Order: sequence, then structure tokens, then C-alpha cells
Amino acid sequence: MSIHLSETDMIVEPDNINNAGNTVDEPIIISSGPARAWPGGERVCDMAKGFERLVGISHGLPSEFEKTFPGVEFKSTTYQKNRRFWLSLPQSERLAARENTSTWVSWRKTQPMWKNISCS
Repeated sequence: MSIHLSETDMIVEPDNINNAGNTVDEPIIISSGPARAWPGGERVCDMAKGFERLVGISHGLPSEFEKTFPGVEFKSTTYQKNRRFWLSLPQSERLAARENTSTWVSWRKTQPMWKNISCS
């Protein structure tokens, strides 16, 4: 997969192991363009990698979140709602998401499970 970076994009290198002991070996590309509310312009593949990196973290979640998504302020309600949606997806869908370069918000709207989560 070819990745195109703008002059303001930043690459966050993985720590190689998340708190659940899973290998996380792909970088997350963060657009450092104009400030936006998370998950605003995040790509599906980067959200997938971000959620994988944050698996099992409860203590220190805000700081780990901000390391995973630099320049974005942690908002617990927004994070938990998107995480709940992510975890509601079948494993096959989560695996496919790792290759999806669409924006998270656009892609999420096409998923039937999002309607269930967004109404709760």
C-alpha cells in the first residue's frame, strides 16, 4: 500500500507491543493540519491501529490516547462511543478496516452497528 504524506503529516511509530501483549508494528499517520475534533479527519486504517494500540489500557488512558493521536485532546465520552462501535464489529470487519483509507466518520456512517451505538 502506498502512503502519501502532506508536509504537515506526522508518523507515530509503534511501541511494537500494546498492553494486551499484541504486536503492533505499523505506524499511524496523523494529519497535523488545522485543529479538528477527534475522530474528524482520521482514516479508518489509522483508527483501527489506534484502537489496537489502546487495547487493555485503563490507567493513564488519556495520556496514551494523546500519544496515539497527537494533537488531539482526549474526550472520554467520544472515545468510549467510538470504541464501543469498534468492538461491536465482527473480527473480519476489523481486519478489513486496517486497509481502508476512507475517513472514519464517512465509513462509520455506512455501518449498521453505528446506528445502534449512536442512539444509545
